[in-house]
Amino acid sequence: MAPAAGARRRTLRLRAPLAGDVPELVAFFKGLSRQSLYLRFHGAVSPDEALVTRLIDPDWVERGGLIATLDERVVALANWARLRDPAAAEVAFVVADELQGHGLGTRMLERLAALAGDAGIERFVAEVLPDNATMLSVFKGAGFQVKRELESGVYEVIFPIASTREYVARVDERDHVGVTASLRPFFEPRAVAVIGASARRATIGGELFRNILAGDFAGAAYPVNPRAEPVGGVRAYASVAEIPDQIDLTVICVPGEHVLAAAESALRAGVRALCVISAGFAETGEGGRERQEALLALARVHGARLLGPNCLGISSSAARLNATFAARPIPSGNVGFSSQSGALGLALLEAAAGRGLGLSAFVSIGNKADVSSNDLLEWWEDDGDTDVVLLYLESFGNPRKFARVARRVARRKPILALKSGTTGSGRRAASSHTAALAGSDTAVDALFHQAGVIRAETLEELLDVTALLASQPLPRGRRVAVLTNAGGLGILCADACETAGLELPALSQETETALQKLLATEASVANPVDMLGSSTADAYERALPILLADPRVDAVIVLFVPPVTAGGDEVVAALDRALERQSTDKPVLAALMGATAPSQRLARSPCSRRSGSRSFRSAWSPPPPRPPRRPSSSASRSSSSLRPPARTRRRPAASRSVFATRPRCTRRPSESACPCSSNPWPRARSSSRAWCRIRSSARSSPSGRAASTRS
Repeated sequence: MAPAAGARRRTLRLRAPLAGDVPELVAFFKGLSRQSLYLRFHGAVSPDEALVTRLIDPDWVERGGLIATLDERVVALANWARLRDPAAAEVAFVVADELQGHGLGTRMLERLAALAGDAGIERFVAEVLPDNATMLSVFKGAGFQVKRELESGVYEVIFPIASTREYVARVDERDHVGVTASLRPFFEPRAVAVIGASARRATIGGELFRNILAGDFAGAAYPVNPRAEPVGGVRAYASVAEIPDQIDLTVICVPGEHVLAAAESALRAGVRALCVISAGFAETGEGGRERQEALLALARVHGARLLGPNCLGISSSAARLNATFAARPIPSGNVGFSSQSGALGLALLEAAAGRGLGLSAFVSIGNKADVSSNDLLEWWEDDGDTDVVLLYLESFGNPRKFARVARRVARRKPILALKSGTTGSGRRAASSHTAALAGSDTAVDALFHQAGVIRAETLEELLDVTALLASQPLPRGRRVAVLTNAGGLGILCADACETAGLELPALSQETETALQKLLATEASVANPVDMLGSSTADAYERALPILLADPRVDAVIVLFVPPVTAGGDEVVAALDRALERQSTDKPVLAALMGATAPSQRLARSPCSRRSGSRSFRSAWSPPPPRPPRRPSSSASRSSSSLRPPARTRRRPAASRSVFATRPRCTRRPSESACPCSSNPWPRARSSSRAWCRIRSSARSSPSGRAASTRS
């Protein structure tokens, strides 16, 4: 149950009951109502040491048990005892009266079942009085296959404790609620403190705090430094405890050896979200690893979440928060971006800003001692400001959990990932960089395949795909129409589409007739539509709406090679005019070869603002000319500042500008079975609503790249 606004959050801790807990357990039983005692023991009992002694110090062979503590007070007890059948154990629970019905019993049952399974227990047996409806609902709602029989006025409840699909789904639902609640202080803080914010310029803490001020943070921001020197005109404090407001998020920017003390002071002041920028932890070796474990243990004792350490910070457009030391403001948009590398995150932020991509949030997870990409996926799943999720990964902490969460999220929002550490050298570098344990590349491919994650192989491809998904509507199917003024280029594009699992359907008779009236007699009105090199910008403007109106077409790819009859700028303007007049939800991808000026024109096109939609425009200018090494039949070649590695598979030349599709799940999240879950990869055969993807790792045709255009 979420706390009320302004209420102090308390943390529940589960552990085994020890001999030293006897006084607290006796006090716990004495604090229970007579009804609760009766339902637990099926009769009147005397709460004394003799009652609780047999419940402490479980050996986890014949007996197991857990207590729940809240503010150092015992509030619940759960235990099991093995029966004559060694595969069965009797289980019982009791929860403080004021906390009954809040999910505590369910959480304890989850943990107790996992521990009992490790001891070889296969099923639980419980005797429950008919009046104990709360306990019966706990067993039923946990997700186990429960059987119960009424005998002699008592229900005998029996259920296997092995994990089933339904049980895992129920656990994931409960985890989702808890994770999103715990991350709220990071993304929607009302007050932020920066420990280590210095009045001196060019310091990490000082620049980070000034970024918060420059971003027009929606809450209150406080600098904290030993001398309480004001920063950026804002009054500072010597410690978080001195700040008059309740701090939701504390960012720590002090040397690694001072982080534990700074974190403890913030946690004692009630902070429940820590972002540690400082390095010097697990990435440095055994000593740093011990320091990181101590930091994590400190956060968990206080029930806080930890972002980092060794990270760049966090930004959230919802709160207008930029708690990073990035050199430029982070534009708001609809892309949630998580990066395990701070420096690479900065590089991607720069590149994204250059392309006009905006972010709903940027999170640098660093060593991910606590908060990981799995947690962020949980948050972005329900975040209305996030339409696309972007991940840079060096390792996986819990691959199975990642697969389950990503599969669920990808049914609603596309997930793009760039995974480094694909070679032995890369894995060694990742280990020294962020203490990452990188898996084999084959395993990563299989994991992404199962989870429905779109994998990019280069930074350039990652941004290309993000630009398309963040700006374009998703195609309803895999049927693509190609409009070109160069027949050869259209053939290459058709080959690339088929390779990617797409279809170039035959156009309807009405569409072909309309195109025949518009185009020259020699033009081909079959798909791909070849308007010939003599076609003008006006021909593009009039032909595009005809293709978009065809019910057999789900998306359109527009190709252009500049002849003497038309220029790139003219075609861009013509496409904008056509799309401004055409009301459609079909995506259009334009590849304009040899165009030098369309980039800014497309980025500021009025159709990007139509219907209030958040859209992206881009076109790439050709690189500066180089002296040719040898004669070539190609007029020019495409260039990339981030070339694909040698391992990249070569694809047809037009593959930079095509969609690959995978069926979009139309089943509601509440339904347990999903036809997409068994085959979420882009090659699936369904023609239902689809995700789109462009491949940009292969060489493109002469000196041009794709320009995505909102339809």
